[in-house]
Amino acid sequence: MPEKLKPCPACGDPYPRMVEHETFAYVACDTIGCCLSGPVAETEEGAVRKWNTLARSPRPLRWTNEPPKEPGWYWNMRQGYPKEMTISWYSETRLANLYTDGKDIWAGPIPEPEE
Repeated sequence: MPEKLKPCPACGDPYPRMVEHETFAYVACDTIGCCLSGPVAETEEGAVRKWNTLARSPRPLRWTNEPPKEPGWYWNMRQGYPKEMTISWYSETRLANLYTDGKDIWAGPIPEPEE
């Protein structure tokens, strides 16, 4: 039996959906104003595991307009577009070259999803 999807970690919607393409899959929230897309995986099972790992974040996160300072996975949201969030990897190179116009906010780092 496949693992059950946990609610959206951003808005709490209990009914996220699976999005499948030919070579990858991910879980998405369709709640108006949220539209969170989870990490991409090669299989539906992998996408569910990654989504459920995000849903179990071990600590509450706070939004800040301070860019990330250490490498890791972070939530990112553009001010003016509430609840349209992405999860991105910020490497040392990306952090060193990060340009911001002050309209982005971040939360994290968050734990990397398990395979």
